[in-house]
Amino acid sequence: MTKFSIVVPIYNVEEYIEDCVNSVLRQTYTNFELLLVNDASPDSSLAIITRLSKLDNRIIVIDKRKNEGVALARSTGLSQALGDFVLYLDGDDQLVPKALEILSKKIESSNPDIVIYPKIKERDGKKYVKSYFSEEILFIDNKKELLDGFLRYGYFVIGFAAIRRELALEYDFADELRSIWIGEDLLQSLPLLTYAQSILYITEGIYVITYNPNSVTRNRVLRKDRYLQAIKTHEIIEYYLSLWKIKELEASFQFHVMKDAVEYALEGIWSANNLKEGVEYLKTIGTDKRFIKSYSLGYPHDKKMRLIAFLLKNRRYTLVYYLIKIKERIAF
Repeated sequence: MTKFSIVVPIYNVEEYIEDCVNSVLRQTYTNFELLLVNDASPDSSLAIITRLSKLDNRIIVIDKRKNEGVALARSTGLSQALGDFVLYLDGDDQLVPKALEILSKKIESSNPDIVIYPKIKERDGKKYVKSYFSEEILFIDNKKELLDGFLRYGYFVIGFAAIRRELALEYDFADELRSIWIGEDLLQSLPLLTYAQSILYITEGIYVITYNPNSVTRNRVLRKDRYLQAIKTHEIIEYYLSLWKIKELEASFQFHVMKDAVEYALEGIWSANNLKEGVEYLKTIGTDKRFIKSYSLGYPHDKKMRLIAFLLKNRRYTLVYYLIKIKERIAF
């Protein structure tokens, strides 16, 4: 009988963590442990999970005295996990009641190293499943379609998958990501996608994303080194591209680079306090060699995005700044 370890990194989620924990405790499949990793959260999250841990002996509280970010918080939980498969659940999200039951049946029938599942998102008060593929697929020898989706649309393994614990431990390189504060999910997914012998994609949505306006990934904060983070991720992705040896994925990578460049430009300028700050930030994008190469290859194809890329390529940073500021209420 498969045992699951659910690892929850916790930081400033006092409004959500009890619902998150209860969504796990309400599982119809009961063979699990719940590892709650408090990442030195300054709010009352630790007090809440300590109280909850007294109600169920499957709850394990790990209290980190130093905040080190989500990647290392997950790694800390993983190091103490005893289950056959590991799931990572954010402290402001939830699992549907039959999540582990569904996963246990899929694992029993297909014996994969990883089971990837789609997200359940909410729009206008209604929940919907954001499915990557229209049908269940078992990737064994040919992972091209999965890797293409990963590069283009971010089919993350870390956040939305059950991972065989031995595989997760062997390819856990969270410690190497200490300098990364954007895109950890993407980078932690790369070795898992590369070295897993079999990956099962299922269409059932079992992970519910709760909208938290204070989430780190949803905050628009401008830092001069924000795009430098993207450059680091592109370097690491290029390394794995060389391992995959799938020529067709080069186009997907160029799409990924340009998508990052334009989106980082838009988000950065939305957050900029003044022209000087914005122009200084845009220079990190316009002078990036991978962005320049992607543009020379014809990316992006979208006309509105192409205009932004054209101006960045020609270092018209002031014009980009004002264009985005004027259009910031209009979706590009």
